[in-house]
Amino acid sequence: MLGQKGGWLWAWSSGSHSHAVTVAMDNRNIFAEVALVRTYVLGSEWMFAGIGISQVVANGNVENFSEDYPRVIWRTNCATMTFHISVYECFGQGRWLANIW
Repeated sequence: MLGQKGGWLWAWSSGSHSHAVTVAMDNRNIFAEVALVRTYVLGSEWMFAGIGISQVVANGNVENFSEDYPRVIWRTNCATMTFHISVYECFGQGRWLANIW
């Protein structure tokens, strides 16, 4: 392993909201993962918080993932990766981590 990159994502809303961050991976081999680490309900009986990987650009190809985002992924020659969090009627916080090979 050559190194790691990591960071945090968070979003909150009394309705629905999402936030994404795109990270340059410098055409390296990447094993990435995300985890939802905290949620707070804003007084609603129904809430949702989800986190995942929404886009990968690797080997000249663009992969877009829809609602069921992968939480763990391995790609060779990865240029960029986009991490995404979505919430409804709550606060959500998660982390992303990319292991560089």
